[in-house]
Amino acid sequence: QTELFERAVDAARHLSPQDDYDTVFAPLVALADDAPEATEAALARLGSDDAVVRATACDLAGLICERNEAPRKRAVQPLLHLVASEVDEDVLWSAARALGATASSLALPALVALAQQSDADVRTQVAVAIPACTDEDVDPSAVLALIGLTDDSDADVRNWATFGLGRQLATDSQVVRDALWARVADESQDVREEAVAGLARRRDQRSLPLVARLLESGDVPSWLFDAAASLADSSLVPALRDYDQADDLVRRAL
Repeated sequence: QTELFERAVDAARHLSPQDDYDTVFAPLVALADDAPEATEAALARLGSDDAVVRATACDLAGLICERNEAPRKRAVQPLLHLVASEVDEDVLWSAARALGATASSLALPALVALAQQSDADVRTQVAVAIPACTDEDVDPSAVLALIGLTDDSDADVRNWATFGLGRQLATDSQVVRDALWARVADESQDVREEAVAGLARRRDQRSLPLVARLLESGDVPSWLFDAAASLADSSLVPALRDYDQADDLVRRAL
C-alpha cells in the first residue's frame, strides 16, 4: 500500500500541465480496491504537512468513495476538517472532488463556501460535487450556489453548473428558470444546450422554439428527444418525424 501511494505522490509532484492525471490515479485505483485499509490510510495522510500528500490522500479517498458506499460516512468529517483550514488550491480541488464522491448532504456547506474560490478548476469541481451531495429535499443554499456558478467567468464552470441546475436537480422556481434562460445565449454551445435542456425539463414554453430549431438542424444529441417529450407540444411532431421512428427516444417523444 505504501509503495503504491508513494508512486502516486511522486507522479503528482512531477506532474506538468501537459501530463494526464491518470498517472496519479492509476496506482490509487489499485489501492482503492482494498477499501477498509485504504480508507484509513488516506484519511491518516490528510493531516500531512506536505500539500502534495494531502491532495493525493483526497484523491484516494474520493476514488474509494466512488467505488464503495460503505466508507463514505467515515470519510466526510475528516475531509470537512481539512477543507476548513486548507489554502492550497490543488488540495481544495481534490477535496471538492472527494466530497462529491461521498454524496453526503453534510458536505454542502463546505462546497457552497468553496464556490467562491478564485481558482476556476476548484469552482468546476464544486459545480460537479454540489448536485451529487444534494438529496430530494434540496438545500436552498446549494441551488443559489449553482445559480451563481451558471454566471461564472469560466465556461467549464458555467457548463457544469448549468447541467447540475438544469438536469440534475429537481428543484423548480422562477429564479431557477430565469438563471437557465440567462444562459440560452451563452457564448459556449455546451452551456446553451444545457440551458435549453433544463428549461424543457421544466416545461418552460420559452424553450419550445429553441428545441424546434435544434431538431430542425438535423444532427442532434439524444437529450433533445427527452426535451421534446417533456414539452409534449404537437408543433414538434413534423420535425420529429424526420428521425428514425424505430429509435426508442424518438418514439417516446412522438
